[in-house]
Amino acid sequence: MKFRSIFIFFYLVAPIKIYCQHQLNVMVTIDDIITASYNVSDSYLELDNDTIFLNYEMGRFEILEKDFEKLKVKNNQKNTVLNFSYFTNCPKQSIKKYSLKLELNLFLQKYLLIRIYNFSSYPKVFSKDSGYGFEYISPLKSEFLPKRKKIKEMNVCD
Repeated sequence: MKFRSIFIFFYLVAPIKIYCQHQLNVMVTIDDIITASYNVSDSYLELDNDTIFLNYEMGRFEILEKDFEKLKVKNNQKNTVLNFSYFTNCPKQSIKKYSLKLELNLFLQKYLLIRIYNFSSYPKVFSKDSGYGFEYISPLKSEFLPKRKKIKEMNVCD
């Protein structure tokens, strides 16, 4: 009887382990506002013609264990593209899509802080085709955008 209950336990628990989730500790801010779980959707990484789907929870991207293992064996210096959609409903409803090119090893660090800036709020000197820019901070390295004064605007959503 004892062996039977152990067998049933492992029979039920073993398949669950395949779908266990790991996490990439990534905090995303957009225009100095911390993104919430309900604002971010359609998250995925593109690496070597491979797509790895993510689920954003505030401060981290959850990833399946099998996909996490794939990331660990890839060349860490390769560029990876993080794609996601960001939903806002104030002052008006909008969805913006972001595509950020970073080295894979940045995602595997203890933390990664990504700050995205939409250039519509800044002087035209920042103008790019994408309409946004980003900077990041990690234990491995950091990269910053040049600083300019933000255009003053009234925020009606506070």
